[in-house]
Amino acid sequence: MDVAATYEQRAIDWLADRQDLIKAQAPTAAEVDAWLASMAAQFSWTAAPQSTALEHLEATLTETIAAIRQESDRRTRILLKVAIGKTSGAVTAAGIPALIATFGTASTGTPIMMLAGAAQTTAQLYWLGSLVGLGTAAGAIILTTTGFGVAFVVALFGVRWLFGASRHELSLQEHEKAILFGEPQPDRSASPTDQKR
Repeated sequence: MDVAATYEQRAIDWLADRQDLIKAQAPTAAEVDAWLASMAAQFSWTAAPQSTALEHLEATLTETIAAIRQESDRRTRILLKVAIGKTSGAVTAAGIPALIATFGTASTGTPIMMLAGAAQTTAQLYWLGSLVGLGTAAGAIILTTTGFGVAFVVALFGVRWLFGASRHELSLQEHEKAILFGEPQPDRSASPTDQKR
């Protein structure tokens, strides 16, 4: 029994030491609040307004107008352009060498797919560069330029396809114009002769 009590006491002492060590390394509540404040200032985080606040009303109206006109937040568009562009550029830059490896042959007549490592990469770049009568450096430039070009075009048209084009004021329906511009709508329940007066 004494042996078990000794191990139990050693475990309790070890846990107490670990707890003191963790307490010494853990930040205090004030340090966490200071860090959050610095992050909020750095990334322009703002607290969500109360539902009765004018800021909340303004944010709601702005979102409604953006939904009617089919316009998204500027930051969202930029983020999606970057994400779509980088993804499409990476896919292009990886896909072109894969196609060359599948269908191309090295200058020795060996299929590029059968090569490995640096030999395969050099053969792919040389094959691409030989399309314009130059070597591997030109192949690398062509591959990079093609990746950037595809990324730019896909980012430009991909976001437009994803979000659609914003609607012009002339294409809005009457009830949408009434919401956006505060134009009164004619009373549809009245008779046509009452509306003419």
